[in-house]
Amino acid sequence: MALFNHAVTWLRRRRVLLPGVSVLARQVSEARTAAERRLYEAVARAADRADPALAPALAALLEVPEGRRVSELERLRTPPVKTTGTAMVRAMERVEEISAFALGRVNLSRVPVNRLSTLARYGQLSKAQTIERAPEPRRTALLTAVVRQLEAQAVDDALDLFALLMATRLISPARRASDRDRLAMLPQLEKAARVLAKASKILTEELDLVAEAGTDLDIAALWASVEEAVPRTAVAGAVATVEALVPEEDGSAEAAMREKLALRYNTVRPFLSLLGESDTLDAAPAGRRILKAVRRLPALSRRRVKDRPLLPREVDAERVPAMWKRAVFSNAKLPQGAVDRDGETPAAGYGPPEAIARNKVNLKRIETHWPDMLRVAGSLITNQVRAYDLLRMFGREGHPTPLGAAFAEYGRIDKTMHLLALVDPVDDTYRRLMNRQLTVQESRHRLARAICHGGRGQIRQAYREGQEDQLASLGLVLNAVVLWNTRYLDAAVARLRAEGHDIKDEDVARLSPLKDRHINFLGRYLFNIKASGPGQGLRPFRDPEAVEDDED
Repeated sequence: MALFNHAVTWLRRRRVLLPGVSVLARQVSEARTAAERRLYEAVARAADRADPALAPALAALLEVPEGRRVSELERLRTPPVKTTGTAMVRAMERVEEISAFALGRVNLSRVPVNRLSTLARYGQLSKAQTIERAPEPRRTALLTAVVRQLEAQAVDDALDLFALLMATRLISPARRASDRDRLAMLPQLEKAARVLAKASKILTEELDLVAEAGTDLDIAALWASVEEAVPRTAVAGAVATVEALVPEEDGSAEAAMREKLALRYNTVRPFLSLLGESDTLDAAPAGRRILKAVRRLPALSRRRVKDRPLLPREVDAERVPAMWKRAVFSNAKLPQGAVDRDGETPAAGYGPPEAIARNKVNLKRIETHWPDMLRVAGSLITNQVRAYDLLRMFGREGHPTPLGAAFAEYGRIDKTMHLLALVDPVDDTYRRLMNRQLTVQESRHRLARAICHGGRGQIRQAYREGQEDQLASLGLVLNAVVLWNTRYLDAAVARLRAEGHDIKDEDVARLSPLKDRHINFLGRYLFNIKASGPGQGLRPFRDPEAVEDDED
C-alpha cells in the first residue's frame, strides 16, 4: 500500500495521467517481485562466493534426522527453556553448532540491513517445510538470513541463561547465607551495644561534670564510676566483639555476601569453563580486558591452588571491583599474599555481557556536527522550524544525512543510560517510574476507547480523509474531558482545604484527570458557548450526603 501511494504521488507531481487502479497495482506488484528476486539473488550469490558448500550445508538443516520429530533448523531455532546446568551445556552446544557455519564470512554489506532483517524474520516464522518448498535462490537466501540471525540470538540466549544461573544458583543462595550469618551475629552485637551504651553514658556525664567544675580529669575516678555499672573486662570484651563483627570499611554487608559467593564457586564452575572455552565470544576494544579474563577461566578452574597458590601479580587488580577486594585479596584461610581463586573467578564472571557489546558511540561524528545540532535544537524550541522539515533534513530516500546520523549517535548515549537504569539490579526507581508512566498512558488509551463510538473504539470511515477527521475530533474531545476533569479536581481540592481537611500534596499528585465514570458518552450534545463560558464559573459541587437516583 505504501509503494502504491508513493507511485500515485509521484505521478501526480509530474502531472501524469493516472492509469487504472488494477494497472498500477499490477505494476507495483511486479516491481516488488523484481526487488525481492534481486534480494534473493544477492544473498545467495554472496553465500556461494564465501563457500560453494555453504548452501547445501544450510539446506541439510531442513531434513528431519532419523528418530526425531523436528528438523535440525527447528531444533536450532528453539531457545533454552529450563534453568539447569544441562540446559546451559546445550545452549553452548547450540552456539557452537550455529557458529560452525561461519556466516560472518558472507559479505552482505551491499544488502540493506532492514531488508535482511525482514527476510530473517520471515524465515524465523516459517516452517521448515515451507522453506524447503521455496525455489532457489529464495531458499538459500532465507536460510542464510535465518542462521545469520540465529548466531547472535544463540549467544544472547546462552548469556541470559548464564546470568540467570548465576543469580539463582550463586548470588541468591550466597545472599541468604550472608543474611543468616548476620542475623546470628545480632544477639552478640546487641549485648555488646548495651554494655558500651552504659559505659558511654556514664563517661559522658562524668566528662560534663569535669568541664562544668573546671577541675583536672581524674582517670582513676572516671574508671571507678564506669566500673560501678559495668566491669572493665565487660567493656573490653564488648569493644572486641564490635571490632570483630563490624568491619571499619564501608559496604561490609556486600563484602560479606561476596565471601559467601566464593564458597559456592564449585556450583558454577562447569558453566564458567564452558563460557571461557567458547570461540564465539568477541569484544569491542573497551571490553578486551574482560574477555581476556573470561578466556582464563578454564585454566583457573583446573589449577590446583593448594599446590600453586594464585599470586597478586597474576591478577588484574584494576578489573576486580571494590566490593570484591576483601574476598579476593584478604582471605585469612590462605597463605600470606595469596589470592583467592574462587573469589577472583566470580569477579570476572560479570564481564561477558560487556564483552559482546559490538556497538560504540561515534563521538567524533557528534563533535563534528555539534554546532549544527545546537542550532537545530534551538530552532525547534523557539518554533522557528517545523518538526516535519527537520525530519526531511535528517534523511533522504530512506538514508540518514550526516546531521541525522550525528543525532542518531547522540541518541545512543541516552538509550544506553536508559537501558542501564532499566536493568539496575539494586535501584528499581527508574523501573517504577516507567511503570507509572505506562499506567498513565494506558489510562489515556482507555479513555480514548471509551469516547470513540460509545466505547467500541472503532474508526468506521472507509476513506483516509474521514479517518483523519475522526481522529482529530477524538483528540479534541479527549483533551476537553481532561481539561474539564482537571479544573474540577483542582476546585474540589481547594474547597476541601478551605473546609479544614488535611490534603497532602503527594496525594494530590496521584489524582488522575483520566476518569470517565461521571460522563455519558452516548447521544448527541449541543454546546451553548455563551451560557457555559469561562465567565459563568464552575458548576456547583454535588452534596456527597444527598440521595441520588441509582444509575446503571
